[in-house]
This record gives sequence, structure tokens and C-alpha cells, in this order.
Amino acid sequence: MNTEHSASHQPPSRAIKILLAALCVLTLILVGLGAYVRTTGAGLSCPDWPLCYGVVVPDFSIAGVPQEVIHRYIASLVGFLCIVLVALSWRERAAQPKLAKFSIGLLALVIVQGVFGGLTVTQKLHPHIVTTHLTLGTLFFQLIALATIQAMLAHKNRPLITAEPKVRGLLLLGIVTTALQIILGGYVGASGASLACLDFPLCGGALVPENATSHQLVQISHRLLGYVLTAVVLWLFFAVRKSSEGIAARRGHFGGMVFMIFLQIIIGVGNIHMKIAPAMSVVHLVLAQLILFGLTSAQGQISPRWQIVRKV
Repeated sequence: MNTEHSASHQPPSRAIKILLAALCVLTLILVGLGAYVRTTGAGLSCPDWPLCYGVVVPDFSIAGVPQEVIHRYIASLVGFLCIVLVALSWRERAAQPKLAKFSIGLLALVIVQGVFGGLTVTQKLHPHIVTTHLTLGTLFFQLIALATIQAMLAHKNRPLITAEPKVRGLLLLGIVTTALQIILGGYVGASGASLACLDFPLCGGALVPENATSHQLVQISHRLLGYVLTAVVLWLFFAVRKSSEGIAARRGHFGGMVFMIFLQIIIGVGNIHMKIAPAMSVVHLVLAQLILFGLTSAQGQISPRWQIVRKV
């Protein structure tokens, strides 16, 4: 009887924690490398898929091949580790039933992501497919990062943090707005609209230029949504500071969110002035992912529905 009770209150094993952490790091690297592949024009350096010039290890002296092939290798490793995660978490399903189901869903997601990865090549970097590929990658990273944090803290049986309805609403709004901004930013890059507006904060000297091109409208939409996101995060920060609920103890977390938002704006402007430098674009996308995770991790602390890993 005691054995059953203790088994039902076990945190994830050390192997699962290490595996989740590895997946988290590899996925973030994969997202950043994807941005590097796009901005260096290497997306079609391998004309076929899943092989490259018909082989697993192609000639790395061909321009663009190294970054594209390494991106594929890491993606394959992530897929393999997801299979391992399913096996390990299923073995511990009595103690962590939700994590076991989550791992199966994660494996399904990575398979779909792999299909879209292939379509980006076969469909010659169609903007909608590239954007969908980024969207799925973002979803995958956010889920695996949330599970990783919860697994690492599963032994600390702390109650969920309380938050006022206003704070909860702003937090959800921030999550949705940030996710949309990442998706729209992906479309900006995939559609070739990155340099449609060469000045900031205006576009061609106007908020919306007369006879604006479709690329300019996409770029302007990305900027306007960025302004909305900045306002939402600032509003959330001050709402948390004024809160009388437990979420007020996390004001430092939200202060960090405000810092990252303004840093992201600076990097975005720098991207324009540096004509979409690859390194700058990678930092821009990775920081966007971290901003979104800052919001989703906070949501995970106040909502039981966002609990993937059962606490001890």
C-alpha cells in the first residue's frame, strides 16, 4: 500500500529531466538555426529531401549546405529523442500520466513538423509553408520548455500562484499577441518583406504610405502589432506591481519581460539598419521565443490546466 502511494507521488526520473532539458536546448538551437538558414539564403541549398543531393552526408563545400544539413541533423536528433521520451514517460505513466500523454502528442507534433520541413524544400520556400513550419516549431519549443521547467521543479510542491482576473486576462492577451507577432514576423521574412520599410518608426516617411505595396503593409502590420505587444506587457507589469495577489511576488519576472521587449525593439531596428544581418535575425527570433516563454511559464504557475508534470 505504501509502495503504491509513493509510486503515485514520484517526480519524473532524472533521465526524463535530462531528456526534456536536452530537447529544450536543441529545439531553441534549431529555431535559431532555422532563422540562420533563411537569412543566409540556404533554404534550397539541398534540392531534395530528406537526403541532400541523394546522400546523408553531402559535400559541405557547396554554399549553404553546411547550415541546411546541420539543421536537418539536429531536427532528426530531436525526433529520435522524442521517441525516447515516449518510451521513458510511458514507463512512468502511473506517477506522471499527463506527461506520458503529453510525450505522445509531442511526438505527433514533431512528425508533422518534419513533414512541413520537407514541404519547405519541395514547395520552394512557399511563404505560407515556411510560416507554418515556424509556427509549429514555436509551439513545440514552448511546450517542451514548459514541461522542462515543471519537471525540474516537480519536487517542490508549491501551490499555484493566485492572480486577479485582470492579470490573468492580460497574461493570456500577452501570450496570444506574442505568438501572433512571431508568426507574422516569420511571414515578413518568408515573403521578402523584411526591408520593405527602410525607416523607423515610420515607413517611407508615413505611418502607412500612400499606394503602399503588399510587402510594406505586411511590415507595417508587424510593427503595429509590436507596439500593441509592448503596451500589453507594460500594462501587465504595472498590473502585477499593483496586485494584492500572490502573482505580485513575481514582479521581478515581469520586469525582466519589459526589459526583453525593449531590447527586442532595439534589435528589430538594428535589423533594418544592418539589412537583415543573419546573426541579428537569429537573436531577434530567439529572443522572441524567450519572451513568449516568459509569459507561458508565468501562465503555467497560475493555471492548473497548464500543468504538464504532476508535482510531488
